[in-house]
Amino acid sequence: MLISDPNVIYLLLLVGLWATVFGIYTPGTGVGEVVAIAVLGVSVLGLATHPDTNWLAAGAIAGGTLMYLLLPLYRRGTARFALIGLAAQSIGGLFLINNAPVSPVLIVVTAIASFALYQFTLIPILNQRNAEPVLGDEELLPGSVGRVTTELNPTGTVNVRSEQWTAYSDEPIKVGESVVVIRKDGLKLYVERYKRKTGARRVGSDGEMEG
Repeated sequence: MLISDPNVIYLLLLVGLWATVFGIYTPGTGVGEVVAIAVLGVSVLGLATHPDTNWLAAGAIAGGTLMYLLLPLYRRGTARFALIGLAAQSIGGLFLINNAPVSPVLIVVTAIASFALYQFTLIPILNQRNAEPVLGDEELLPGSVGRVTTELNPTGTVNVRSEQWTAYSDEPIKVGESVVVIRKDGLKLYVERYKRKTGARRVGSDGEMEG
């Protein structure tokens, strides 16, 4: 049976879990939640009927993916939850079915896809949620100085005023370099490399100007 294939079970489990995450982040008609429950139900059925299921590994996959639900509780350090989640998801995949391991290639591909979902979907959603209460006024962003957390080439992420933002620039800018916000384009920031001048001030991690 197709549902007894470890790769199919693993993939269905991840799809169902990620659908659950997005259903909670973006509540709407409820269709997404119904799909998530249906896919999870099929994956659990596959796990329950497979004689060599490692339920501890299945729990690690579920816990690792659902770790992303903790992101709204933290304004900083969300990357550590993403990394912990990816590690749990990948390790769980390796041991999901005893004597019939999930394809390592599939595990790598799904880990990359999961990180991409975190980086380019969940972070923008969180930024949109936090933009108003954190900044109070979007006019505070232009001119603010931040630091590159994921290389801009041309798109990456920056930390500005203690918030993680998706940003882009006209030139490659490496991790750790300082940037200045030129403008906000929707959910993204357009930034340039920061060239400090004498007497110039920068925005600290608490959003205050420093000399």
